[in-house]
Amino acid sequence: MRYSDLISTRLNEFQNLTNQQPIDKRVLDELIKISLEFIKPKDYFLQVKKYIESLGWEWKGKGGYGFVAQPPNQQYVIKFWKKDRGYEAAIKIFANNQKEPHFPKVYMYHILDQGPGFGFAVLENLMPLDSSLDEYINFLISDNITPNDSIKDIKEKFLKFINIRQQIDSNIVVNMEKINPYFNQLISLHNALLKLISFNSGFLIDINVTCNFMTRHDGTIVIIDPYYDEENPA
Repeated sequence: MRYSDLISTRLNEFQNLTNQQPIDKRVLDELIKISLEFIKPKDYFLQVKKYIESLGWEWKGKGGYGFVAQPPNQQYVIKFWKKDRGYEAAIKIFANNQKEPHFPKVYMYHILDQGPGFGFAVLENLMPLDSSLDEYINFLISDNITPNDSIKDIKEKFLKFINIRQQIDSNIVVNMEKINPYFNQLISLHNALLKLISFNSGFLIDINVTCNFMTRHDGTIVIIDPYYDEENPA
């Protein structure tokens, strides 16, 4: 199937699945053209930002090798990336495991086979995770959690963990009022992390800061960018 026909088919599938107006194929074509023309990430993002803003889209932010934008009046966002093999691996895992509550909803994605590793994904719109949960994330990736832990066990372990951390670094501050609502997710979030480790094929896990997570409106924490590519670090 030709690229043009494939994209058109996937856009139609997206519209049928979500009952939302998908991204215009002409926009995708222009973004791919920019991707192929501007090889250096700095030049690429500069040109893409200009184009996205000319369409009236909201620029949601960018990382080392990707950016996220939201079309007007839509409930989804589009992530575009370039030379990010770790995210390409992650998006395939997310798309094939949509029943996992701690993975983002992927409405469609496409990785361009030609050129310098360009891809895009249409995703659910999520909210940033509060940076006050930094120590919650540090506890998540520690070796303290076991599948048989109760919420009471988790809280006791967390307090011991923080006590040790604060003995090492007196500047660590923990806001328990903000962290308390998330204790009941630690086991399931930890299990999602173990899934990513088991699926990992040559990439390091990179979820040691809150920017690798976001939340839904119902408070569910979602892992959004779990892999680190040593050959092309973002």
